Amino acid sequence: IHKADYLNGGTALHLAALNGHTRCIRLLLADYIPSIPNFWAVLQAGDRKSITEFDHSGICEVINKTSDGGITALHMAALNGHVETVQLLLDLGASLSEVTVEDGTTIDLI
Repeated sequence: IHKADYLNGGTALHLAALNGHTRCIRLLLADYIPSIPNFWAVLQAGDRKSITEFDHSGICEVINKTSDGGITALHMAALNGHVETVQLLLDLGASLSEVTVEDGTTIDLI
């Protein structure tokens, strides 16, 4: 999940968000944080209360990682109209205020 593509700096999370593969994002994150009890169940339930029960710092770092140009997974999902993916990333702590080099924040891109 930390390995970046040498061409554009994107990660597997960026690629999954670009194509709207919400289930793939869940699998990537469940594999990344195996030490959290029932993490897969928390992601499947989509219950905001359950999600806030664990420390977001590690997962937020992964979700808000930028590729070249400051593009995050949330930017990619929003630009391509993948509503379910955008919702999942927001529920997991994706930042709306991350700014790209050229286009601005996620809100500016919508």
